[in-house]
Amino acid sequence: MNRNKKIKKITGVGVMLALTIVLQIVSSYIKFGTVEIALGLIPMILGACIYGPAAGFLLGAAQGIVIMLSPATLAAFMPVNPIATIILCILKTGLAGLASGWIYRALSKKNSLLGVGVSSIVSPIINTGTYICGVLIFFLEVYGNSVSALIVGTLTLNFLIEIIVMGILVPVFERILKIYGKKLLPDEE
Repeated sequence: MNRNKKIKKITGVGVMLALTIVLQIVSSYIKFGTVEIALGLIPMILGACIYGPAAGFLLGAAQGIVIMLSPATLAAFMPVNPIATIILCILKTGLAGLASGWIYRALSKKNSLLGVGVSSIVSPIINTGTYICGVLIFFLEVYGNSVSALIVGTLTLNFLIEIIVMGILVPVFERILKIYGKKLLPDEE
């Protein structure tokens, strides 16, 4: 990779990182009832598609750190099992970013829009699925079946809304970036 491409990639990942952090912080304070949409997924998925799986993991891990430091996580999960909370928060979004990059890389060879679309749907599936599994594994004994059922129910509603939002917004933003964001995007090969 030549110097200009490296600089473009570092700059682009940095912009996506800043957007991921800011949007995740903002989304932790915007709720629709009990539903909180992880807006930080949008730049994380875009970054994974544009800059690759490693960038997706980095962006996802950063989003996980922001989630870990959010008031809800600090109050509900950190006092119970801090190590599991840290691992779960970073792993769920890191894996979602990594998978988004891999899926895009595999599918975009045939159709870029298909790659972005599938990545934007699979990312919330991995994110929420990993989180639900983690809650059931690490926190079921502490919170009991009724509270765990409430958490899983809320997460399921949240998950469905996130899939719809990501499935619509990420492909739209990807097209906008391709048209207007040429300075941030790596050169086509």
